[in-house]
Amino acid sequence: NKIDPKNVNEILVTIGPGSYTGVRIALTIAKVYGYSLNIPVYTFSSLEVLEVKDKYSICLENARSKRSYIGVYFNKEVILKDQVLTNTEVLEYISKHQDYALCGDLEYLNLSSSPSDIFNTMLYLKDESKRVLDIKALKAIYLKD
Repeated sequence: NKIDPKNVNEILVTIGPGSYTGVRIALTIAKVYGYSLNIPVYTFSSLEVLEVKDKYSICLENARSKRSYIGVYFNKEVILKDQVLTNTEVLEYISKHQDYALCGDLEYLNLSSSPSDIFNTMLYLKDESKRVLDIKALKAIYLKD
């Protein structure tokens, strides 16, 4: 894409949990642009950006080794903080909350996902609490069992 850096006035980026390499690359780009252009950077959990507005949302990502990253959200509120659970535990949680939207790429669990609009969800979630105050200290979220 041919985006002139002078036309970028803020950066919105996810910081994990998720693919170690993917998160690191995105964060490095956000830090370089934010610092060198002196523009604000806003960070979000990779799970919270999957939230479906006005619905309780179980947001999931494959953590490999029969585990999942899970976070549950409702209209900017954290219902269950991001954590790692076994896929069995995730399926049990889902069975107890069948009226919740399921969000993420869920083929690894043989489940269907509610449609997500990550970009607009980031805009919806963006507020001063998401703004990075010290770009040099910005780090990814790495969750372990």
